[in-house]
Amino acid sequence: MLLLSLLLSPGMAFAGGTELIEQSAAAIGVAGAVTGRADEADAAFYNPAGLTRQRGLGLTVGGTFVGWTGEVKGSGNADTHSSGYFGLPTVYLTQRLGPHLAFGLGVFSQFASRVDYPVAWPGALGGTHFDLTTTTINPQVSIRPHPRVSVGFGLTVVPASLSMRHDSGRPGAGGASSVTTGVGIGANVGLLVDVVQRWLRVGVAYRSGVDLTMNGSGQVGVTGQPAQTLDAVLAYSTPHNLALGLSSLVLPNLVLSADVRWTLWAPSSAPLTTIFTMPGEKPSSSSYRDTIDTNLRDTVAVRVGAEYKLIGKDCELPLRLGVGVDTTPVRQGWLIGLQPDNLRVVLGLGMGLHRGAFGVDVGYSLQILTDRTSTSPLYPNATFSALQHIASLSVSIRLEDFGGRLNVPEYKH
Repeated sequence: MLLLSLLLSPGMAFAGGTELIEQSAAAIGVAGAVTGRADEADAAFYNPAGLTRQRGLGLTVGGTFVGWTGEVKGSGNADTHSSGYFGLPTVYLTQRLGPHLAFGLGVFSQFASRVDYPVAWPGALGGTHFDLTTTTINPQVSIRPHPRVSVGFGLTVVPASLSMRHDSGRPGAGGASSVTTGVGIGANVGLLVDVVQRWLRVGVAYRSGVDLTMNGSGQVGVTGQPAQTLDAVLAYSTPHNLALGLSSLVLPNLVLSADVRWTLWAPSSAPLTTIFTMPGEKPSSSSYRDTIDTNLRDTVAVRVGAEYKLIGKDCELPLRLGVGVDTTPVRQGWLIGLQPDNLRVVLGLGMGLHRGAFGVDVGYSLQILTDRTSTSPLYPNATFSALQHIASLSVSIRLEDFGGRLNVPEYKH
C-alpha cells in the first residue's frame, strides 16, 4: 500500500498556462487588454456589458492553435523536453434589440492545456501526461440604462474532460492514469462606464469558478503486477476571475487599453483527490485514493495594448500590438513536470481587414516562461523553462441594421 500511495501522487497542471485569456484573434493582438473596450463580439467573453455598445447582429467564428515546448534541466541528468499542441474553436454571437437591450452567446475554452513527457524521464513520478479541455457555453443579456452605463450578466455551462498519467520512471514498476469527464455550472457579470466620453472608458468583469465532479476510468499498476482497470472519480474546480480594464480613444483612429486580471486560485486549491474503485462499486474508506495538495496562490496578470486603424476608401486595416506580464500560482516547492509554470512575459501582434459587413482578423501571442528551479521532492533542483505560442484566425460579419435601424445617436456606439 505504501508503494501504491507513492505511485498515486502525480502533480497536476494547475499552471497559469491552463487559463487562456486569449479568446479571439482581435484580442490576442492587444494581449487580451479589452475588458475596458468590449467593442467586438468577443465581449461575450471579456465583458458582457459591451454587448449593448454594438449595433445590429454580429457573428465571429474562429479557431485558436496553442503550442507548448518546454525543457527541464536536472542536476546530473540529461535534459528532458516536453511538448503539447491543440486547437480550439470559438464562436461569438451578439444581437442588439434596441437602445437599451442586447443578448449574446459565447462558445469558447477558457481552461485548456496539454503537456507530454517521455515515460522514463527522471521526473516521471510527478507526471508524464496531462490533457485538460473545457468548453464554456455562455448565453448572456446586456442592459444599457444610461447612454454611458451598461451592465451584462450570463450563465455558463462547462463540459470538461481531463486525462492524466504518471509513471515510476522504471520499466515494470507501475504507474497510474485516468480519463474523466464532467459538467459544471457558473456565471459571469460585467460593467462598462464611459467616465469621460472618448477619453476614458472603465470596465469591470467577473467570471465565477466552476465545480466539476469528473467520472471515468483509469489504470493502476504496481511493480510486478498487471495494471488494473478501475473506475475513477475526482473533484476539479476552476478559479474565479476578476478583471479591471481601461481604454481611451487618444486619436480618432488609435485606441489604447490596459487590463489587470486577478485569477483567484486559492478558493479552488483544496487537496485534489482521485478515488479509484473496482468497476461498479461505490467509493468507500477502503478505495484507493490519490490526494494532491495543490497549494496554489492567487495570481495577477497585467496587459496593455494599442490598436491603430488605417482607413481606406472602402475598408479598414486595424494594426494591433500588446504586451503583458503574468505571475504564477505554482509555488516553488510544487514545481514539477505537469505544472512547469513561472512568471511569463507576453507579446501580442495582430491585424485585420474589414470591408463592409465582413472582416478577417489574425493574431499571434508569444509567451515566454522564465527559468525557474524546483524544490519539489519529486524532482529537486530541476530547472524548468518553456515557450507557449498562440495563433488565431477569425472571420466576422456585422449587419448593423439587422433587427431595425437604431436611430438614437447617443446609443449607437
